[in-house]
Amino acid sequence: MLDLPSADAAATPAHWREAPLPGATLLLARRDRLIRADRHEPVAAAPALLARLAAAAGDGDVVVAYDSSGAAWRLRHAGAAGELQLWQAQSLDDSRARLFSRLRGMLGQQLSESVLHELRNPLNALSLHADLMARLLSGSAQLERAQPSLDVIKQRVGDLRRRQDAAVGFWLGDAALAEAACADLRHVVEDSLRLLRGHLALQDVRLRSEALHLIGSTRLQRGAAQARLALMTLLLMACAGARQFRDADGSSEVMLQTFIDGHTLILELQAPVDGQALGREAADTDGSGLMAGLALLLESAGIALEADPGQALTRLSLPAA
Repeated sequence: MLDLPSADAAATPAHWREAPLPGATLLLARRDRLIRADRHEPVAAAPALLARLAAAAGDGDVVVAYDSSGAAWRLRHAGAAGELQLWQAQSLDDSRARLFSRLRGMLGQQLSESVLHELRNPLNALSLHADLMARLLSGSAQLERAQPSLDVIKQRVGDLRRRQDAAVGFWLGDAALAEAACADLRHVVEDSLRLLRGHLALQDVRLRSEALHLIGSTRLQRGAAQARLALMTLLLMACAGARQFRDADGSSEVMLQTFIDGHTLILELQAPVDGQALGREAADTDGSGLMAGLALLLESAGIALEADPGQALTRLSLPAA
């Protein structure tokens, strides 16, 4: 049964209210019942929630409710039809999974060249050193002269295997499994930067990073894939913003800087961000809605997202290791 939160419940985070509800269910609300529109079946709801949903509401008004398992749901007012109030409804977990899936598919298309580049580099090295070995061994050269190339081939094969596993796991893996994955935060950040650096370079935008060593041994106990996807999306938004606001010499730069404030680790993205195009494509929302959706994804990894458009800063923060 859906019910309103208790009086002593924590305040609803702002991004819960603003984040999109991709593919949400449409509910019809009256004071005596709540009906799922697509199946015309009742939805169990407490009287207090029914009264709240049946009351006149402005378009976009959001009500947070909890089911009997304790899972949070968001209900967004979508209009009225006579005495009926129309609400879009979706659990928070479903919102995260759907947004993750849509963003991953969209970024997969945009970054396919970068992903292929990451896989082809080791293959090019293998080909180069295989040709070198063939030339060395065809003559009188000793085997020890070929050993360095053999070592390189072994290393690059291992590198290629790891990159293939990571690519398949991220782009094709199940979102629910990715949600539970544990990962080293520094690897998450470095992988994201590596995938985006080439893409941004093609847009004449330089991507730099500073003090990543401060991340140390910080690990994400869950939500590592969500954090990686959110960070890559933020970098793409920063690329779009940086292209709009170029420096005096016509150049554009995006900086990701790490620092520690007390017991908090902060990743600061220094660039204006523009999520209008990505927001429309990923979730039929605007830039602020997409930013709220990213906050929803990062929340699953224990990371808080804060944006300061006036200073062209976006901060990701979590407890330092």
